[in-house]
Amino acid sequence: MMSFNVLASIAANDAASNASSSGTPIGVKILIGAFVVVIMLVGAWLAVLQQMRRQKWAESHGFRYIKADANLGKATRHVFGLAGRRHVARDVVVIPAAAGTALYYEVTWVERHGEDEEKKRCTFLRYSLPGPLPRMHIKPEGFFGLANNDINTEWQAFNKEFDVKSEDEQATHALLTGPMQEFLMARMRKMHMEIAGGEAFLRLSNYKSEDSIAYASLMDEWLARVPGFFFGRR
Repeated sequence: MMSFNVLASIAANDAASNASSSGTPIGVKILIGAFVVVIMLVGAWLAVLQQMRRQKWAESHGFRYIKADANLGKATRHVFGLAGRRHVARDVVVIPAAAGTALYYEVTWVERHGEDEEKKRCTFLRYSLPGPLPRMHIKPEGFFGLANNDINTEWQAFNKEFDVKSEDEQATHALLTGPMQEFLMARMRKMHMEIAGGEAFLRLSNYKSEDSIAYASLMDEWLARVPGFFFGRR
C-alpha cells in the first residue's frame, strides 16, 4: 500500500500548492485531490479482488495458477504483433490438454498516444501441440477483405469467412481438410488463431474463468481433426 500513500500525498500536495495560484478555495482543491485518490484506491482494491477471485476459481478446479508472466506476455505480443510496451500475461490458468497444457490468460500492456498513455488488455489461450506446424494464421475475413487474396480452398463459403495465410501453402492445404473446414465454420467463426511452432494461440473476448475449460476442450477437438501425419502419426 506504500505506493497508494505516495499517490495520496502527491495529490494533496498538488491541491495545496495550486490553490494559491488560482481562484479556487484551498478546501475545494483538497476535496478534489482526495476524491481522485479515493477513486484510485477503489480501482486498485477492485483489481485485487478480481485477481483473488480468479485464483480461487483456478485452484478450486485443481488448476495451477500463475499471477503474472512477463515472458508469456512478450511471446504473445510477438505472435500477434501487438502494439505498445510492457506486455504481461496475468491470471494464467494452466489446464491439462491433449498434448500438454492450455494456458488461459489476460495480457495487459500500455500504448502511448502523444503525451497520454492508454492501458489495454485482451484475453488469449496458448495451446500446446504434439509437434511444430508451419507458421500461419486463421482469422475472420476483414470487413473489406477479399475472399480470394489469401490461401483458398474449394469451399467458397469458407474462403469468404476466413483469412488464411501461411509460410507453407502446401502444408496449409493439407491441414484444411473437409472435416477441418467444417469444424472451423461450425465452431470457430470469429476466432483469431495463430500457429507458431509447436503452439497454437487464440485471441478471445473478455476474460471469464469458467470459459477456460471450454476453450481448452475446443482446441482438443480442433487438434483431433489435424491430420496425424503432421506429427508423425498414421
